[in-house]
Amino acid sequence: MIKAAPSKKQPLLNAGTNKSNAATHENRRDAVSVITIENEETKVGVRERKKGHKFFFVCCDTKRAVIWLNTLILMVNVFTLTAAVVQTDRVKADGYVQAIIVRCCGMFVTFTTLLGAYWYSKSIVLVGLAFTCYQLTIAVFKCARYNWNGGYNEDGPLDVIVPAVWYTLLFYAEGAFISEVNDGIMSAETYKRRERYSCCCNC
Repeated sequence: MIKAAPSKKQPLLNAGTNKSNAATHENRRDAVSVITIENEETKVGVRERKKGHKFFFVCCDTKRAVIWLNTLILMVNVFTLTAAVVQTDRVKADGYVQAIIVRCCGMFVTFTTLLGAYWYSKSIVLVGLAFTCYQLTIAVFKCARYNWNGGYNEDGPLDVIVPAVWYTLLFYAEGAFISEVNDGIMSAETYKRRERYSCCCNC
């Protein structure tokens, strides 16, 4: 009985299959690595959704609102105080020294409120909010006492309207900021990651 000789093609086929499987496995591993890298980059690039309030629902976050408004009023107070000191003819006027002291105290409170916003300090900004309430009360009383029928008034209409509007905005910004800090929404950790917002700049 004649036995058939063993075929030499089978090892060659097995070797080819092994190489094909190894190449497929290598390609899959590379694909998984690429997907993993892309997912990591996506996680880094994606920013959490803002939970805090936007000033007037579109302008900026509450921290920026407090800083910008207080910076502007601080600059105005420095300018007006300098102008008042330069005019030496008012030194002898009644209440001049008292007005200067009140203005300096207001500038000090405004400056500390700026620091409180930078430090996310609810207590410091609360002091600024109390001072804003005081100024807003005075502005409202002036509006109530103003003769809108065209009679005699010591101040013009803008001198009465502008402070009332301004301190209302300041009260709104500082109150919203304190509320967010108190609720844990606004903090040094969450600001850069989530709460920072501005409609006009990205600084």
